[in-house]
Parts: sequence; structure tokens; C-alpha cells
Amino acid sequence: MKLRGPALVFLSDALVLPVGLLTVVLLSRLWGPADYGLYGLVLSITLWLEWVVVALFGGVGLQMMARDPQAEDVANFLLQANTTAGTVAALLLVMAAPMLAVEPLRSLLWLAALMLPLAGAAQAHRARLIVLGQFSVRAGGVALRMLVRVLGMLGVMHWEGGVFAGVAVFPVAGLVELVFYRFWVRTKWWGGRGRVRLPLRSAAAYLVFMGSQRLVERLDLLLLRALGFPLAEVGMYAAAQSVALPAALLGNSYASTVQTRVHMAESRTAGRQTGWRAMAVGMSTLPGALLALYVAEPLVALAYGPKFSGTAPLVAPLLLAGTLHGTSTLASATLQGLGHVRWTSVLSVAQVVVTASALLVVVPRYGAAGAAWTWCASAGLAAGVGALLLRRSKYTVGV
Repeated sequence: MKLRGPALVFLSDALVLPVGLLTVVLLSRLWGPADYGLYGLVLSITLWLEWVVVALFGGVGLQMMARDPQAEDVANFLLQANTTAGTVAALLLVMAAPMLAVEPLRSLLWLAALMLPLAGAAQAHRARLIVLGQFSVRAGGVALRMLVRVLGMLGVMHWEGGVFAGVAVFPVAGLVELVFYRFWVRTKWWGGRGRVRLPLRSAAAYLVFMGSQRLVERLDLLLLRALGFPLAEVGMYAAAQSVALPAALLGNSYASTVQTRVHMAESRTAGRQTGWRAMAVGMSTLPGALLALYVAEPLVALAYGPKFSGTAPLVAPLLLAGTLHGTSTLASATLQGLGHVRWTSVLSVAQVVVTASALLVVVPRYGAAGAAWTWCASAGLAAGVGALLLRRSKYTVGV
């Protein structure tokens, strides 16, 4: 029985769940909370920059290619633009690292910066494959990246590598994924762009949306460290995030497919129906969050050992937050497909402001548990507002 294309993409992206769980189990037992906290900080900063790179041309690029899937000049333009943006972001991170951090965090950020140009180029290839309907290739690249990550983490565990080795796995996996795509997509690295121009207003709106959305995912962990909490507590929070964030990543991974389908829908009603079905998929991880309320403590003790006992109370609220955030992301993808990009940008900025303000009040008093429940409330509010806006989109033409 053949899997339908979007379902195959969804399942391949869902591999982040077992890979994330395996990673946190292996590395937490190898390093302990302090080193894992350092690892989590590096990835939080770098992954946020990676999402900003993807956002620059991600959503608007899908729109441009969906209008004419065979347009090679558009594909060439987007690959070159994404790669350039990733390279610039990497250089900025390399230059800013000495001002942002001391050793060993500074050197780790330099190493992780290699992820950014690779991520930009890979995103351009993934979008091209989605628009061309080559779902199996797109899914295969992601699955290969996950396999390399698993093998890399097993190698780190076997040879008792440090945080540098753990971080190095990510750019290596990104390079393998990109090389795989090049066997299938012959988009040009240089030239062949014709007279293609980027819609600046739409691109700016997508950038605000994606940058804000990804920042709000990382605010809780970053503010814990910024407010002076020890690396050990940051590490336990990062371990809980590693278990919980895949629920949000399921929504993120499905969003590009949903947005493309809405762009190409025959009518606004059909596009909205696609969005409602996608949001139902986003809520599919809700039973896991409810189950975690009762079984998180023995599972954490079994998986991570006694050093991470403080992780157990954080798993359920963060898993619930991930489910709600993934649902909110899918609502936003539908709204963008319907032309309401500014709505989603305003919603994301408002969520960042509200979440940051709440965290600054709650975290000094309640610590990591307060941060987890604050993020949960923020994600739930965003999902509710997204659903209301999607209902309104039936009566609103354009933004």
C-alpha cells in the first residue's frame, strides 16, 4: 500500500520525535544537567537563527513556486537567496559570539554557525520538491538527516564525546541531507534567475511571523539562563523541552504542505477546510500530554536517571504547550495561504511581547515550573486566536 505524498512527508518529519527522545536519553546520561544545559543553549540560539533564515524566503517562496511549479528561474532565485541569507547569518553569529558569550559557549556557537547556510539551501530544495509533488524525495532527505543524527549521537555516546561532538552532528547531518537532494534537484547555485523579484512586503511579513514564532519557542529557556538560573536547572528544562517540543515540530513540519495546498485550492472554502483538518492533526498529540501528567516521573527516572529528577514536573506542561503551539502554527499556515500574512505577523509579535512580559514576572518567583506553564498558556491563547481568525477569514477578502 502506497502512502500518500503529504502523509509520507509528515511521517518523515515525525521522526524528530524518536530521534529527539533518543538524543536526550543518551546525552543526559553521558553529560549530566550542566553540560546538557550548555548544549541546549547553543541549539536554542542557532535553531532560532536557522528559522529566521528559512523565514526570509520560505512562505513567499512557496507562493511564488505554487503559481508556476515548473518555473526554473524562480527556483534558482530562491536557492541562491536562501544560501546567501544563511551565509550572512553564519558570519554575523561568528562575529557576535565573542560579545554574546565566553568560552566554551563562544566556540560552540562558531561550530553551530555551519548549520545556517546548509539549512538555507536545504529549505529551498525541500520547497521545490513539495511544489513539484516529489514527496518521497523530500521525505527521504529528512529521514536521512535523522538517521545521520542518530548514528552521530550513538558515536558520541560510544566514544564519550563532549558537547563539541554533540553539536558537530547537526551540520554534518545537514550536509548529508543537502547532498541527497542534489541528486534529484538541479537548481542552479549561480545565475539563471531571469527577472525574478521578491515581493518585499510579503517577505517582510513572513520574516516577522517566522522570527517571532521561533523566538517565542525559545524564550523560556533563554530567559532562565539570562535571569541567572544555574546551568544544571537550564539543562533539566532543556531535557524536558527535547521531549515536548517534537509535538510543536510536527505542526511546523506539516505547515509547508498545508500552506501549499491552500495556495493551490480551488476555492477559499476548500482552503479553509484544509486548515481545519490540519489543526485536527496538530491536536493529535494531546493524549500524550494528558498521559504525561501521570507517567512522567517514572519515565524520566527510567530514561534519564536520578540526575534529571527535576525534569519530570516540566514534561506535561511543555508537551501540552507543544501540542497547542503546533496547532497554532497550522492555523497560521492556513491563514497565510488565504492571504492573511499580516494577521499572522501581528499575532506572532503580540505573542512574543505577552510571553516575555509574563515570563519576566513569573520566572523569578516560580523558576522552571513557572516558565513551563507560562509557555503553555501562551501557546493555548495563540491557538485560540488563530482558530478565531480562521473563522473570520470566511468573510474577509485580503488583508
